[in-house]
This record gives sequence, C-alpha cells and structure tokens, in this order.
Amino acid sequence: MITQSGSQTSGYVVEVPGIEDLAGTTSQEGRDVGGSSPVPGNTLYFQWHLLDNGDQFVGSYYLADVPDRQSYCGARNRQPQPSPCEWP
Repeated sequence: MITQSGSQTSGYVVEVPGIEDLAGTTSQEGRDVGGSSPVPGNTLYFQWHLLDNGDQFVGSYYLADVPDRQSYCGARNRQPQPSPCEWP
C-alpha cells in the first residue's frame, strides 16, 4: 500500500517480511520515487519509475551494507509485470 501527499510518498510492502515502513520523495511529476525503509539491522534504499500506462512500475533496491542492486517492479489493474523489470 503506497500513498502520496504532495511530493512525499509513504506506505508498506505486504509481501516482503521485515519491511514495514517506506518513505520517499517523488519527482518527474510524480512518476519517479526514491526513498528508504528501515529493516532489522540495516536500511533498504529504493527507486521506482511509473510507466506511461500508469499501471506498471519498474525499479530497484539495495541494502546499505550490500550495495548490489536488485530488480523490483509491480503492476495493477490486471496488467502483467513489466519486462525488463529493473530501473535505472
């Protein structure tokens, strides 16, 4: 569940254990968001980009002590997962 108020974005990810609170800032007229989430003993950093259809996003995340980026994407309204998934 993600909510936006002005340029501030917050929410949580149900599917990922240990990630309870996301906080970020939007840019590019609300299409890009970047932020962080505290996780036990670490911090997760993320970037997402909303695709033109408004129903899919692509992105990536990494942990502060493991800087290798991992792909993360999503969709709604019966759209398929975007491919490729990673951004940037």
